[in-house]
Amino acid sequence: MATIVKKAKVHFPAAAVWRRVASPGAVPALTRDGELRKILSVDHELRRLAYRLHDAPAPIEDHAASIVVEGDDHHAVVTWTTDLSPDSAREVFADEADALFASMLARVTSDH
Repeated sequence: MATIVKKAKVHFPAAAVWRRVASPGAVPALTRDGELRKILSVDHELRRLAYRLHDAPAPIEDHAASIVVEGDDHHAVVTWTTDLSPDSAREVFADEADALFASMLARVTSDH
């Protein structure tokens, strides 16, 4: 299984970022049209959301991911970890992962 990890530090309170990550529909990776993602767990204490993609597009056979928000009242560190199989799916998904992570960060740090 291949792993892709994206991490960014943003200048927003971690608690505020977490509220947006944990809100239904807030994370683009969980709301893309035509794809079914199942939330596996939402742990408010750890600020961790885990989900799995069902019916992944070829060549991805399995896709599981988690989003963790750490930090304090001044900044947040957002880490998105995605596990994919087969290993060759990493190359196919890498560019899309960059775009999805950037989109998620924009949503969870917007002022509206």
